[in-house]
Amino acid sequence: MHVLANPTPSSFILLFERFPIWLLALEPSWTITIHFLGFTSVEHLIEKMSLVGYPTTLITRALHRFGLRAFSFGLLPDHQPNTIMLVSGSLPFLLHQAQHYDTIFSGPILSCLDHHYHSRFRNARPVGLQTS
Repeated sequence: MHVLANPTPSSFILLFERFPIWLLALEPSWTITIHFLGFTSVEHLIEKMSLVGYPTTLITRALHRFGLRAFSFGLLPDHQPNTIMLVSGSLPFLLHQAQHYDTIFSGPILSCLDHHYHSRFRNARPVGLQTS
């Protein structure tokens, strides 16, 4: 399945370590449902965001963009046709989740690193920008 080449309205599973950054990137007209993995309710999600110090106003506004009926919550991935898992967090979190969910989730998984990653190759130049 070519997720980005042929966009169609899809269902999404959000799995995140700190903040649901993917929620801010989703467009309501291309979203069928959003499943928050690891949360039991919208109240549970907002409570956790508040406890770790994230602005609950931002989360609340993002949720209202979609309407509360678009969301589901649970401890297991919700398997629907055209479901895409969106994962965000630190590099160790992303690597761990990729190993775990690769075996139990058959759909595409897109990952977003939630901080800048320094390359080991500081003086490397992209292909095509090499000087002679």
